[in-house]
Amino acid sequence: MTDASADPIGSASSFQADIALLIARLSPQPGQAIIETRCGSGDHLRALAFATGGRTSFLGVSDDPGVITDARHLVSTLPPHIARAIAFRRSDLRAMVLPSGAFAGGFVRIHGADMEGPDAMPDTVLTELARVILPGGWMVCLGIGMDEETMRSRLQRLGLLDVHVFAPGAVAGRKFL
Repeated sequence: MTDASADPIGSASSFQADIALLIARLSPQPGQAIIETRCGSGDHLRALAFATGGRTSFLGVSDDPGVITDARHLVSTLPPHIARAIAFRRSDLRAMVLPSGAFAGGFVRIHGADMEGPDAMPDTVLTELARVILPGGWMVCLGIGMDEETMRSRLQRLGLLDVHVFAPGAVAGRKFL
């Protein structure tokens, strides 16, 4: 387990690259809200909250109650001004109980194994993420061990890309809904 009270930006270079990409694409501003679906322990959200000084709101969503409990515990160890910027919610990722257009941007981490096979992440997880992002907001898909062309094709098929952004291990698309 990592020390959540330390600035998490100082960890592995791929993690730093993820955070730099998310800052560049999502461009979190004070008062805005950013969402991460499949948030895991909230490492990315904690790093983003540190990077924005706690002035941007972040919501992590997972369908696993244990993950949410662990993520909330890690956030509780942060300085109060950072911890207040992060919330977690358990939800069915295919039908989130969140208003459309509630977030300035959002992201999801996708593993190569999530792309195909019987346990593949349903397209509805991606379309739900897109639904809760404001028109013109950014949706970023961080890829781990996946083929970028496959992810790009999937997002295009779902109507979720109108701009292609190439970055190692990531596909980002500006929403046009």
